[in-house]
Amino acid sequence: MSPYKSSPKKKAKKGRAEAPSISAADVCASASQNVVAAALAKLGPIHGLGGVLDQSAGCDSTLLAGEQVSHVMEAWQYMGAAVRAVLCNAGDNAIHFAYYAQLRSALSIFAGSGIRVSLGKSFYLDEGGKRTNFQLPGKIGSRTHPLAWALWDEWVKTPFAQELMGKNMTIISGISLSQLAMIPASSGPLLGAWGYDLAQGARDHTARNAASYKAASRIASPVMDHSSVLLIRRMWTLLLDSGQGVQFDATLVRYFVERYLEGAAQPDEDGNVIDRAALLDRIIDMTSTSTGVPKSSLEEVFAVQADVKLFELAAAQTAGVGNIISRALFLVRVATLALGVGLKTGANEQCKAWLSSWLQSAGLFRPGEHESPADIAADYESALDDFDGVDMANLPASVWNRGVAQSSALLARPEGFVGWGLAL
Repeated sequence: MSPYKSSPKKKAKKGRAEAPSISAADVCASASQNVVAAALAKLGPIHGLGGVLDQSAGCDSTLLAGEQVSHVMEAWQYMGAAVRAVLCNAGDNAIHFAYYAQLRSALSIFAGSGIRVSLGKSFYLDEGGKRTNFQLPGKIGSRTHPLAWALWDEWVKTPFAQELMGKNMTIISGISLSQLAMIPASSGPLLGAWGYDLAQGARDHTARNAASYKAASRIASPVMDHSSVLLIRRMWTLLLDSGQGVQFDATLVRYFVERYLEGAAQPDEDGNVIDRAALLDRIIDMTSTSTGVPKSSLEEVFAVQADVKLFELAAAQTAGVGNIISRALFLVRVATLALGVGLKTGANEQCKAWLSSWLQSAGLFRPGEHESPADIAADYESALDDFDGVDMANLPASVWNRGVAQSSALLARPEGFVGWGLAL
């Protein structure tokens, strides 16, 4: 049963024809990310702080390119608001903001895929740049939230999703998910049939409604414990650069591999069980042979225990604070990855200049101290070191005491990740 209540359809404004009903599967299959990737180069020009990103007039592809960038930056800011709420022991607020981080991430991903989601104004662009207005059939119609999550269920099956996740998520430099022998990298098995779709937007929308509007006067006030601090610490450990790339990506690949090994190790119809260690060794051996990467390098990677707790929280069929924040982190990372892929397709210096200016206007990138936006990462690494000194017996006061407060405040601004998460 749909979690969304039906509501009377609004009549189309006089003179405006109602958009045709098109299935989510057909929208995702018909839309093209290529026209949007090419339009990123048309953004700007940017001449310093306060510049307008999209200065086009009536250009649909440039509109989508600008909205892809804008939505992902807003998603990171909602993510920051959720982190601040966790550190202030305000769980309901964290759920509210984390849900919107998910939604804005999805809107960014769709925009980069050639699909605009906007109440009564949704459309997609095909490979030739032709615009088709649409709404979804039935009760969903043009309603933003249900429309977005219905599209997500189909988007994860597209070749673009397959390539985005398979070719750009790496376990070590030079080895992507799709290059790991025997590990399915198509978006269907990866995000759908396997149950690896960490986004659960419809369920989290229901949780957001309760968190946003339901009075808490008849339930016990929350008491903060160490799990909140560990949640944020784990998040930042994943977002920092490992020297081989963003740790999030390598850990997510490890999670996928572990899930594959767990599934393969189940008894078959004859009761036979595949030896897990032997299967992993075979994966490593075949991957080394096909890529030329030394087997010892791969063995070293898999010998280290990966902390996949956040991905387990994201995959769980529950809607607690940690679950929704973990799913938001998954989505905002994927949205940032999608933008990064688009920025590599051509001369996108103006878009990069706008992003750098955005970080500067936010007070995170300081040209007098940082040679490039990527240098922001060192500030966060130092803040995470300080955060390790939080006294778990005195929460949340110890998060905000004089010695740690500045670092806690910076860790509540994850939008800085864009500085090193994108090649600016």
